[in-house]
Amino acid sequence: MTLERLAHPAGMVTLALTDQEFDAPAAQLARSLQTQGMRLDIKRGDAADVLLAR
Repeated sequence: MTLERLAHPAGMVTLALTDQEFDAPAAQLARSLQTQGMRLDIKRGDAADVLLAR
């Protein structure tokens, strides 16, 4: 999971800027899903973690 921001320099171009911090957006998504009553599991991997929602 990543957080992207859209930037509009000069009003003619849209750039997607990717934040390299992955833990905070994943935690925010997990909290939001849990408040909706979803069950979550986190599977830890070598390259990345996977958030499983049911």
